[in-house]
Amino acid sequence: MINAGVNGELSAAGVTRLKRLLNTYNPQLLLLCHGGNDILQKGDLNKMADNLSAMITLAQNKGIQVILIAVPRVSLLLSAAQQYQQVADEKQVVIDNELLAELLKQPALRSDLVHLNASGYQQMAEILPACCAHTVQFQDDPDNRTNGCTLIPAPLNITCPPCRINGRQYTHHKSQQRDHNNL
Repeated sequence: MINAGVNGELSAAGVTRLKRLLNTYNPQLLLLCHGGNDILQKGDLNKMADNLSAMITLAQNKGIQVILIAVPRVSLLLSAAQQYQQVADEKQVVIDNELLAELLKQPALRSDLVHLNASGYQQMAEILPACCAHTVQFQDDPDNRTNGCTLIPAPLNITCPPCRINGRQYTHHKSQQRDHNNL
């Protein structure tokens, strides 16, 4: 796992930087957690959504799977900004609306209202593999050693129910139907 975050970066700059990172590392999976600084600086969240969409398009054009990690709005309830779900729906990617908000509820794990500190990011790194293993099958994992649900390339004529992993819900889209035999 490569943490390529940059302190203070706005999503517009992230689009430009991500293109270079994808070319450098050529990952199979992108965990996209961006936009916190746009939220903190009270930027245009629709513009942020456009930038997130552009980042996802960059990854999808290279065949990279994406999990979008929503950043919560600055409020008492720490719920995800609605733009994250809209982008996930539009781009048909898996989204986690709860992980970051849950971790941010713990003062010892945060550096500000929407960013984790080193301990918080360490906890996130320990939790994310369960999400990834459950959601995607990597190309070099033909035996599905992840023991999770596999992505089926073509949409099926069923609605895929949300998964619950460690109490958190993950939304899969019809283009990412899962084989539920391993649940």
